[in-house]
Amino acid sequence: HLQRARNVIITNTQIGTGDDCVSIGDHTYNIDVLNITCGPGHGVSIGSLGRGGSYVDVRNILVRNVYFKGTTNGARIKTWQEGRGFVKRVIYENLFFNLVKNPLIIDQNYGARGAKLQVFSVVIFFKCPMENFSMQNLTRRSLLVSENFLSTVYDPYNDHHQRLKTVFVF
Repeated sequence: HLQRARNVIITNTQIGTGDDCVSIGDHTYNIDVLNITCGPGHGVSIGSLGRGGSYVDVRNILVRNVYFKGTTNGARIKTWQEGRGFVKRVIYENLFFNLVKNPLIIDQNYGARGAKLQVFSVVIFFKCPMENFSMQNLTRRSLLVSENFLSTVYDPYNDHHQRLKTVFVF
């Protein structure tokens, strides 16, 4: 788990674990995850972020050329609904998913399972715009196993009722 880390490169390795293959926490900058194989495990996660209303500053994250095999999740961002701060300049590029249950997840209500939602943190992450977020060259295999390919996002610019929407990632 990378917490309050700066200028870290994780490259050319295979990671298999019972939790996240790579986990990026609060106050973490300039992280490159390159040319890795992830699995088994929970994928490559940013978060969870913002628990207890804490201030978050995560930026300059590059996840490139990652092969996910037999993982619960692939690329995941987890934020607590009461969090503050920002996540910016995140790039996911050249990801390959094989036998992955949830290839892409943006969970903005992490930890609120079953609770009535009162506050929203959103893809614009903690009421601050998310900048330069891109996903490119994603490949998915084993479609019957990988049936969960949705993300729940809140769009404050187009939804005045503050409801969560389910949208297809691609």
